[in-house]
Amino acid sequence: MHSKKSKYVILLMLFVFTIISSTCANAAVPSIKINFRGEPLTLGTSPVSDAGVLMAPMNSILDSLDTVYDFNTKTKTIAVSKEGKNLQMTQGSTKGLLNGKSVKLPKAPGVIGKQMFIPLEFVCNTFGFDFNWNKSTNTASISLKNSEKGGNTSGNISNYGYVAPGGEWSYVSLDNSGLYKIKNDDSQRVKLLTPTVSCLNIYKDWIYYVNDYYASAEEKLRLYKVKTDGSSKTKLLTDKISYLNLSGEWLYYINESDNNKLYKMRVDGKGKKRLGNDSLTGMIVEDGWIYYQKSNDKNLFKMRTGGTDVKKLAEDAVIGTIMVKSDNWIYYEAYDGVKYTINKVDQSGRNKSSIIQARVNAMNSIGKTIYYSDFSGNLYRLDENQRVRTKIGYSMGEYLNQSNDWLYYTIFSEDYEGLNTEYRIKADGQLKQKFDLTGNTVDILRLADSHILPEYTPGNLTAPNPETGLLAAKEIARQKNAVVHIKIFDDNENLIASGSGFNIQENGVIATNFHVISGAAAIKCIFDNNSSYEVDYVLNYSELKDIALLHLKDAKGLPVLRLSDSDRIELAEDVLAIGNPMELQNTVSNGIVSGRRKFFGIDFIQTTASISAGSSGGPLFNMSGNVIGITSMTLSGAQNINFAIPINYIKELYKSSRAIPLGIVNNYDNTLQEFENNNSIPAANYFLPDQSISGNIGDGKDVDYFKFTLEKDTSVSFFGLFVSGDSTSAAKAMNLTLLDKDGRELSKSTLAVEEGEYSVQKITATLSGGTYYISVKKNTVDKAALILDNYSILTVAD
Repeated sequence: MHSKKSKYVILLMLFVFTIISSTCANAAVPSIKINFRGEPLTLGTSPVSDAGVLMAPMNSILDSLDTVYDFNTKTKTIAVSKEGKNLQMTQGSTKGLLNGKSVKLPKAPGVIGKQMFIPLEFVCNTFGFDFNWNKSTNTASISLKNSEKGGNTSGNISNYGYVAPGGEWSYVSLDNSGLYKIKNDDSQRVKLLTPTVSCLNIYKDWIYYVNDYYASAEEKLRLYKVKTDGSSKTKLLTDKISYLNLSGEWLYYINESDNNKLYKMRVDGKGKKRLGNDSLTGMIVEDGWIYYQKSNDKNLFKMRTGGTDVKKLAEDAVIGTIMVKSDNWIYYEAYDGVKYTINKVDQSGRNKSSIIQARVNAMNSIGKTIYYSDFSGNLYRLDENQRVRTKIGYSMGEYLNQSNDWLYYTIFSEDYEGLNTEYRIKADGQLKQKFDLTGNTVDILRLADSHILPEYTPGNLTAPNPETGLLAAKEIARQKNAVVHIKIFDDNENLIASGSGFNIQENGVIATNFHVISGAAAIKCIFDNNSSYEVDYVLNYSELKDIALLHLKDAKGLPVLRLSDSDRIELAEDVLAIGNPMELQNTVSNGIVSGRRKFFGIDFIQTTASISAGSSGGPLFNMSGNVIGITSMTLSGAQNINFAIPINYIKELYKSSRAIPLGIVNNYDNTLQEFENNNSIPAANYFLPDQSISGNIGDGKDVDYFKFTLEKDTSVSFFGLFVSGDSTSAAKAMNLTLLDKDGRELSKSTLAVEEGEYSVQKITATLSGGTYYISVKKNTVDKAALILDNYSILTVAD
């Protein structure tokens, strides 16, 4: 007969044996895999199945789900919260609380080894994740039902977060006047803070932000939060930080006080944690993933917001690249040692492609549409399929942020001591506004109103003087009263350039060079008697021929110049030029016609009459006092080799005059930048006959196709400028071919000019109305031979 003590020992041994057997049974189960957000999730300890319930290590799972949690070692309770849901579980108990109400767990949390395990499916479903366990493959899949709420867009964060969308408001930090919130319908503007701040993130009724770089040493780059009504300003960190991203209930940032390491912290300022030992140069956070670039590293990486599963996505990024996430793609600027491009890589890292050759100053997205600016100040929009580029702005600046279909940017003071200026432009380019020092806006461009411009009907030009007699130079010089000094202003009304022009109609029609007015926000024309007129619209222009016609506002009774027939000029005849070189108004110079030239299909008059900076756009007279050309350019480094554009081009241009807003002229994209992939006729890039083409050939198998359409029978010439990157003959390397609509060869290029690694090849043809293609390829498929870097194709249609 056993004693009570013996029975107790036996029962204890049976209990221990049961636990050991259960643990061994769990250990015998094949390793359970978890796919989370579409990819395998790395856990420190493998999950186990307990009577059909999947149990997973608490810390790894709750970190991966981006929850806020705490384990009380005294009460053995686990408190977990995420986006308004609060779950309480207790070790060893199936009873729990969800937002204060009782819930039953399928299995009690418990310790296995040295880690706390929790019921995985129950926790996932509680916090809005879909869960599926395929027992046949021993794989559990977890996905988020709805996207994680972010505090700002990835594109804005990459542009330092000076703007953040927030419901019916846009939060905008202006460099000269502070932080404002602007109602999306522009009905209200409220100033919240005086200093300039950055890295704006909106969470419920709080704004999280980072003090500006130019704040005092104690406040520079410090993290704060403030209510959306401007109250309750609170300092959260003494560390200097940048690239603040808010996702869910967590703040992610680069800690500049810790050698640019990556950190995360809860929105209440608690739970600060370093996520790695790498120094970063930039990062964005979205839906449980951190996309980042290490300092002085061309590679792009991603890792989970819990700090696990690091993966390389790309290895060709420009150091310090701007990253923009749109849909499932990350867009960035790349450099392959030859060219700069905008590339995209999907979030898995398996698919990558080059979109367009470009140098990127700033980049952002609205929905699936990508916007970027180059270092020439042009703003472009790429359509959703990334096959069409549209220029929608010019004179752009830095930090391209977006909210409510507006794109915001800053133009810095040239001396870095004056006031910077903020602007915004509609995403379609139709309206551009400038912010004043009180946060209000002033319209500076309204293309949307172009339909209310007056109809313009070209009048008759004044007949030329009889060309049977010659005038003295001083008699011709008296016509300076019809020559104007053209002044070009930017959006800030700063003078940025000047040139020359001349009047050809009494009601104010000024002929000049296109390059004189390029990039102008406003234009003034000043006559010899100091009378000044604003240009209210453009009448016509040709960037290819470098000519433009301007209409003067409220002008009448003005002196005019008479236009000759430039086809009748003779070699060595005397000529006289009037212009404003170096802003010396109405400077007169004389010379002769020293030649007739044709460059890329465009006629030019070569002259010895002096042409200097500021003379461009002025008249070139024959000695009958009639204008035969527009002074255009001089050959640098040569003596008395100057060029004028024949006046017959202006006469022809004037016939089709109509009112055109100045902004539309400046938004015209005269160059088609090649879009990859265009190596087949169905994928050909479409271009207009008056556009030039800029592209790049890769290996010997690369073929680029371009498509164009002619409305009528046209004589057309194509000039291809090719550059061979290995100093061999570019002429031997290249092949430019004209094809019909079915891809059949019509003509192949012939050599026009060759100079070492440079060559110009030409195709001239008379074509009927219809669709055609131009193809560009190497003459060899040897990948290592005849490296061709860049090419340009100029099209001249008569």
